Amino acid sequence: MKRIFSTLFALSCIVACKQTNSLPTKIVDTNPVILTPSDSLFITLRGIDLSEDMSRLSTKNDEILVLIYNYMDSLELNGPLVHKKLTFARTGASKSFPWKVKEPLVTGKLLFLLIEQDSDIPVEQIDPVIRVYHHDLIEAYKAKDYGRIEKYLGDEDLLGVQVINKLEKGTQIEFRLRGVYKLDKYEYQVKISG
Repeated sequence: MKRIFSTLFALSCIVACKQTNSLPTKIVDTNPVILTPSDSLFITLRGIDLSEDMSRLSTKNDEILVLIYNYMDSLELNGPLVHKKLTFARTGASKSFPWKVKEPLVTGKLLFLLIEQDSDIPVEQIDPVIRVYHHDLIEAYKAKDYGRIEKYLGDEDLLGVQVINKLEKGTQIEFRLRGVYKLDKYEYQVKISG
């Protein structure tokens, strides 16, 4: 019995020594930022240049859908953390809304999408398409392949995609989404503060 214990002890020491030599050389963040249900973030969008202000056939308003997902390199995303519809009636207008954290969230990468809705399709029909085809949509957006975007989203215009690497409490993230879609320039400023 003593021989078995001493053999097991020797093996565990050897394994422990081998594992010590293979420790990563990078410093790993052992305290990730965790947002809890008591936390609330604030999102502000400013329409610097609307996407439908040049069209003669449109309402001249931008009906904007904001979607935020936990971004993983998985095949399919989970449901959106945020989905909010906003209407911008004039250039320079700002819209703000709170993002109430509903479940503990370890912040890693977030995927922010800005969609201009030209139809009355509810978010419940748009969301599953984005969750499954987000890689293709991101690639099509970067390549300005409007035909490919239309294949997935129909009449809806994908105005912006932004990957947010880390969102920390007490900080503010700011970025702009700009481009030309169907011959009309657009630009939106986005601020997320915690």
